[in-house]
Amino acid sequence: MKKVLLVDDDDAVRKILAIGLRIEGYEVTQAEDGEAALDLLRADPVDVLILDLRMPVMDGHTLLLRLADDGVAPPLVIVLSALESPPAGPFEEKLQRLVYLRKPVAGAALASVIAQYLDSDGE
Repeated sequence: MKKVLLVDDDDAVRKILAIGLRIEGYEVTQAEDGEAALDLLRADPVDVLILDLRMPVMDGHTLLLRLADDGVAPPLVIVLSALESPPAGPFEEKLQRLVYLRKPVAGAALASVIAQYLDSDGE
């Protein structure tokens, strides 16, 4: 079972997406900010990281930089945001796969994107 870490400061968004991903067969862990997510990733690697950009404590951009610098980035990172354009930064070349999706997104659609990218590696 593929492991997903879902990071968003909006509790309702996390709950709805987690339900959809679990229905699709993913093991889902949740965090409400980048700092908590980084702690979780250091303790237990995941296959997919799904994160919002705008969060308190540590935002998504900072988390992406830390992941790249610390070498704990999962094979697939999906950024969910209401912002018009995808994030840009020095982390892009250090991450295996970075996908940008605009909110709102349904759990089933998110699961489809995950399957598409992970299956392309034969996993």
